[in-house]
Amino acid sequence: MLRACDLDFVIFRIAMTPPVALGALSPFVFDMHPDMRVEFTHPKDQALGIVNSLVVDEIVGRTLCLGGGASNRFRYREFMNMAFGAMGLSPLPRSAFGDALFQTDWVDSEESQAILDYQRRAAAEYFDEVSAELGPTLPLMKRIGPALTPVILAHSRHHALVEGKKPRVPDAYRALTTFRRAMKAARSYF
Repeated sequence: MLRACDLDFVIFRIAMTPPVALGALSPFVFDMHPDMRVEFTHPKDQALGIVNSLVVDEIVGRTLCLGGGASNRFRYREFMNMAFGAMGLSPLPRSAFGDALFQTDWVDSEESQAILDYQRRAAAEYFDEVSAELGPTLPLMKRIGPALTPVILAHSRHHALVEGKKPRVPDAYRALTTFRRAMKAARSYF
């Protein structure tokens, strides 16, 4: 349908691009398989690639993968533990992660890089930015981070099951999400 229209277009398949800003820890991040292949791309690099595409005629009608390149390829648990480390937290055990394989992988971004020249930042720079988000609390987090591991693991239903415990935080999170959706739906009737 898109190819049949008269509009100029490009389709981007975008590799994993997590935000730099710190947010709430969702139990969802623990559902993914620890050995799943992920390719990191800095949000600013993704933005640069998309902006550059606005002035390059040779991409019209093409499908391109936007990724961080070979140096930004990781296994999911490896990447997550580096992210936790940037926040002063200890690495998590394999049991914290599930077995779901998501639609993500390493991508061939050589063509998009050759055309759009957008890959500027490595994962190490991203992790430095994540650390900077903590500001003056980072030294404190590095001191107390290891003690927070049980709190972080409480978000993983997979770890709870391995430990023979009932998953508490994921159940509470799911209940809260369901409640929010119900309230949103109810508001549409009032």
